[in-house]
Amino acid sequence: MPKNMQAALVSLWFIIAVSAAQTGSIAVGDSSLPMLSIGSETPVYFVVRTLGDQRYFLRDECGPPRRRQKLISRSPRPVVTSFFATYCEPCKEEIPHLERLSQKWGDSVSFLLVDFREPERVVESFVDSIGTSITILIDRYGKAAERFLVNVIPTLVILDHCGYLALYQRGQADDMDSFFADMDRMLEGLVARSRSDQEQALCPWVKN
Repeated sequence: MPKNMQAALVSLWFIIAVSAAQTGSIAVGDSSLPMLSIGSETPVYFVVRTLGDQRYFLRDECGPPRRRQKLISRSPRPVVTSFFATYCEPCKEEIPHLERLSQKWGDSVSFLLVDFREPERVVESFVDSIGTSITILIDRYGKAAERFLVNVIPTLVILDHCGYLALYQRGQADDMDSFFADMDRMLEGLVARSRSDQEQALCPWVKN
């Protein structure tokens, strides 16, 4: 990642991290797993399923395009992903905050809720009860969570349009109002960059 882009992401992350002390989470993996590094390339090469059992490719949203997919056929954008489960109370408390941001940013940011290893019928019932408009994905075998080193839920991940890690939060933030207000400001910067031709050209997979 270009140094100026990485510095900007790290600065934004520091602001958010101040208010993001972990207070609520459910362990779902090895507690010794390391954290992903802010500004690093992320594992966008994975496929999960939608509730309608359609394949979903993260690379359609950000990072390098899929093989044979022309760059002009898509508009890379930031992606906000929350790994959750229907039995996770901290996850449920985060969803209304994510829903508000999703409504605000519309098509400029992709918001995803990735369920961790639950039957589709359970997730469908949960979605009906909460009424969210956010895209729901099923990580049936935990492979997507494994790639993102998820060991607790909720885990919140934000990728920029190039596919670099902008935010990585394990567990529920202590002050969610402050956390999501800071996250909103981060998204403002990420969206502005994703709309800039100059910034688009800095993505390492773009051929000049």
